[in-house]
Order: sequence, then C-alpha cells, then structure tokens
Amino acid sequence: MARPRIKTIRASSHPLGTGDFTTIQAWEDYADDKVNPYQWAECFSGFNLGTFTLSGWSSTPTPSGYPRIFASSGELHNGNITTGPIIYPGEDSTEVNTIAVSHAKVDGLGSTRGFHMDIDTASNMTVENCWATSKNDFCFKAKSSVGTTSSSGNIFKNCLAIGTTHQDIGFELGGSDMAGGKPGIQCHNCTAYGHKNSCYRVHNTALPGFYGGADVEIFNCIGADSDGSDFSFSSGGNGFIDFRNNISTDFSVLDTSDVLAVQFDQASSSLFKNPTKTISINSSGGLISVSSTADFRLRKNSRAINGGVTIDSVLSDIRLMPRPFASGPGTEEYDVGAYEFGGFPQGVPLFITGPNLLDNK
Repeated sequence: MARPRIKTIRASSHPLGTGDFTTIQAWEDYADDKVNPYQWAECFSGFNLGTFTLSGWSSTPTPSGYPRIFASSGELHNGNITTGPIIYPGEDSTEVNTIAVSHAKVDGLGSTRGFHMDIDTASNMTVENCWATSKNDFCFKAKSSVGTTSSSGNIFKNCLAIGTTHQDIGFELGGSDMAGGKPGIQCHNCTAYGHKNSCYRVHNTALPGFYGGADVEIFNCIGADSDGSDFSFSSGGNGFIDFRNNISTDFSVLDTSDVLAVQFDQASSSLFKNPTKTISINSSGGLISVSSTADFRLRKNSRAINGGVTIDSVLSDIRLMPRPFASGPGTEEYDVGAYEFGGFPQGVPLFITGPNLLDNK
C-alpha cells in the first residue's frame, strides 16, 4: 500500500529546529513535479508558514494518493485561534492561499489571508478544520465567474471565518454569470462571524441565453453579526441551493425562495461563549504570536446544540471531537457550526495520576 511522502514545514526558531522546508510554498515547488502525487506537508507553529499556491502538478492525484497540507498532530489549534500553525504574510498583504489541484486537502491551519479553491481548474478539494480572517477579501472561496466548469466534490467543513472592520466576506460560494458551467460546492458545519459585507454569499446565476449556475449545499452552518447580511443569495441559474439546519442572527435569508430551512437567533452572545473579531498578532524576530479572547464554542443551551442534520462525511468538529457528541440522554444529534458542544478534543492529552506502587515500602 502506498504511503505519503511527508516533509516538515518548520522554522529554525522552533524547538525541534529547521524542518525540510520553512514555507509551504517552498515545499510546493519541490513536490509539484514529482511522479508520485502522494506528497504531504506537515506544518508546525510559532512562525509564518507563508501563503501558497498549490497548482501545476505533473502527477495525477487520486482519492487514495493526493497532496495534503496539515497541522502536526502535536501542535493542533484545537479550535483555539491563538495556537497552532499560522499563515501571516503581514497586516496589509493582499496575497491568498490558492488550492488548484484535484483531491488536495488542507487541514488544521490558521491564516490572516483567505483559502481559495480554484474550481475552474480542479475538483474534489477539501479545506477543513481551518480558521481565517481576510481584510478586504474572502476568508473561504469556491466560486467561478463566466465559466464552463463542472467541478464537483469541493468541500469546506468545520471552518471558522472571522470578520474584520474592512470589507470582507466569510464564504464566497457558487457560480455567477456562468456560460455553460455548473460547479458543485459543499459547506458543512462552518461558522462565520462579524463580516462587514456578508458571512455567506452564494451565487447561482447564468449569462442570458446560457445554461449554468451552481449546486451549493449549506448544511449546519452559523452566520452571525454581519454588518451586511448573514446569508446573501444571487439566484436564477440552473443550479440548486440546498440550505438546511443553519442559524442566522438576522432575517436576510427570507429574501430568497431557494432556501429550505433556517433558524433565527437575535443574539450571537446566546450562541457562542465569547464572540469577538478582535485579533492581535505580534511578529518579532521570525516568531509569530496570536492574542484574542474570541471563543466560538457553543454556550450551554445554545440553539445550535442538537440543531443539525447528520452528515456522514463530517465525523468530528474543528477540534477533532467526534460528531455527534451526546451532551445528555437522548441528545445524539449534530450541533450547528464548527464546534460540537461538550467533550474533549482528540488533540488534548489526558493525564491520570495515582499511587506510585514503587514507593510502597
């Protein structure tokens, strides 16, 4: 059975010393011409991993052999944005992280610039367990414009988008003014908070006289406290927006007939432990540290608890805690948003102490 070729992304300032590469892009430049597509990048914390463009691979990835960029198991963020591997190109950077290789996976990273899937050139891409904030841009994007793509199988799951004080959007999804194309995108168990423009913006439109649009699933997602609208839709194409078991803090979704179900909660403070978009990042001597009191775990009695629909492909939350997690008798239902209520994340070690029998003299 084939095994992935794993290379480490780690700076000299890390206690383990310099890795195989010090940026994700340096690894990508090394891996993209390899015959074997099963190339993985294991990312470590404490420094800027650098934005990346995953594209132009000479090999052909498959579901069983694919590129993967992921957080090292010993340095997971566990849903806490102040820890874990981070991409921080600078306060005023306009760079983004682009995924344009079929079957590629990005897992467990944080970034101050967005994660963008290029659905005009690739399919079956996955971004999961990631958080992002992106000034004047999109935190998570999988959208085609005036395209012919039929890309499908593209998934955002357990992702957290945090707004800024500038024009930004949490999730930009679908196809606009399509000229024959109808891509497929899934957004499952994600949370978007405090965006200036919109938390989720969904497009399903075609050029006049053309067939096209997009098939977009939004299941078990939370949109909260956008200055514009939590959910916004451009409809009229030949695709379908499947919208189930989501929560909004405004009533913007009532403006479209494409949506199927939504719950309304007027206060994000009743959903989350401490919703805020204040994030402070310090970069000094090659080291990166993140400070924030943001906590998007669910409050006890939050409407999001047990409010979701079962999704077979989402087996855990942003902290790798199993879904569904029973918070009491008869409560084995999926929660809405990136965080499942209660329990321990798989990345947290459990220490048990007891009497030392060797000292019993």
